[in-house]
Amino acid sequence: MTYPTTGRETIIMNVRLARLGCSASIAAAIALPVLAPHAAADVEYVSVDFGGVRGPAVGCPYRVIVVLTTPVADTAVTITVNGIPLAGSVEFYPDDNRVYATWTPTDYGWQAIEAVQTRPGQRESRADTTVFVRGNGVSTGSSCLAWPL
Repeated sequence: MTYPTTGRETIIMNVRLARLGCSASIAAAIALPVLAPHAAADVEYVSVDFGGVRGPAVGCPYRVIVVLTTPVADTAVTITVNGIPLAGSVEFYPDDNRVYATWTPTDYGWQAIEAVQTRPGQRESRADTTVFVRGNGVSTGSSCLAWPL
């Protein structure tokens, strides 16, 4: 059953529908970038696995862990310590979204460790951390015998 409407009521209904359509379009435009999946793997964070409470020591090797947001096979991650590229290999494990490298401190004090992820045709992604190296150590292979300065 339809009800007779006047021209004014038809105009009001059309304006309301147009406003509703505009509101829905604006909401979709705002939500789309937020809900869309990221194409590149971003560096989520960088950490140093040194165990213990004293922190790393000069002369002992430690594992640097870089966590990516998504696994991407064609990514390259460069790790630097105080702006100098970390010597040695960087191992990428796409199954757990992580990159591992070994770092042996050679200097005392604060050390800035940065990971930069690059991918052909994509933007760079970066994360960093700082670690305080406070003593000397001797690597025993499976652990580190460290003593303070």
